Amino acid sequence: AMGAKRYLSGYIDFTQEEWETHYGDKWDWFAGCKNKWDPDGLLNPGFVPLRVPPGAARKG
Repeated sequence: AMGAKRYLSGYIDFTQEEWETHYGDKWDWFAGCKNKWDPDGLLNPGFVPLRVPPGAARKG
């Protein structure tokens, strides 16, 4: 091995159900934060798939 590292976003290909299992009872908190702080889905787009696209629950 050459000591290289691999970015997590290029390694894990979870479905939303697998992410929900990974986060457990914190999933709703995480999804809420993602929608609040990244409403346009600019940070790691598509890495954590959300059924409700980021920004859809945003209040005008």
